[in-house]
This record gives sequence, C-alpha cells and structure tokens, in this order.
Amino acid sequence: MLLEKENRAARILDIGCGGGPLLLELIKKGLINIYGIDISTNAISKCKERGLDNVLVMDGNSPDFEKATFDIIIASDSLEHLENDVQALDNWNKILQTDGQLIVFVPAFNFLWSGHDAVNHHYRGYTSGKLKAKITETFFW
Repeated sequence: MLLEKENRAARILDIGCGGGPLLLELIKKGLINIYGIDISTNAISKCKERGLDNVLVMDGNSPDFEKATFDIIIASDSLEHLENDVQALDNWNKILQTDGQLIVFVPAFNFLWSGHDAVNHHYRGYTSGKLKAKITETFFW
C-alpha cells in the first residue's frame, strides 16, 4: 500500500472522498487522523452512515482549513473535476505542511476523452508532464 510506512498519526485529507472507501481502507491500515471532503452532501451522508466522523461537505477547489493543517493530501480522481486546477493546487499547497506529501491520481491523455468524461463533469485529462508542470507552477517542487 502507498502509505504502508507512514506515521500512523499523520493528518491525512482525502479530497473528493465520495462515500469514504479510501478513508475506510486507511483506517483499516491503522491510520488515525483521517479527514475527507466532498462537494456532495449525499457522499458525506454515506460516509457518516459508515461511521466516518471527520468528513465535511466542502468544495475541493478551496478547502477551508488552517494553513499547514495536513501532512498528506490525497486527491484521487478529483482534480480533473475542478475548473481551475492551478488554483486548486495552490490552495492545497497552503493547507499542506511544508514537508508534506501530495498524492494525485488523474485520468490520462485528452485523446482518450469520451462521453464518460463529459457525463462525469471532467474538465481535462493529463499527461505526466502536464500534471508535473501544474504542480511545479504552484510551488510544490
């Protein structure tokens, strides 16, 4: 697992947590400071039904947390849903510890674009170079 050797007390934020499957998996692995946000009230309700407490209805573009709140931010298939991805990355950078980790998973390549992307409100796909450039632009590296 990606965070297998991580400090169990690390503060982790899952942006676009949906119904909480990743949050539950992280808790199962022994991580204890797990937070999730999603713009969907239904998703957050599902999280709460599953016993997840640290979950909030919040826009992933501009999460409302204090500066340097999190050790790790995970954005799994959520950045492509945000219209201004550079602004979102900049905002994430602000709530991430200086030596924190950003873990981002995104769909690849615009040439693979299909009706599925349009239906799911994706704004773009990424190449690794394009994603790295946007992250670099927001001073992560």
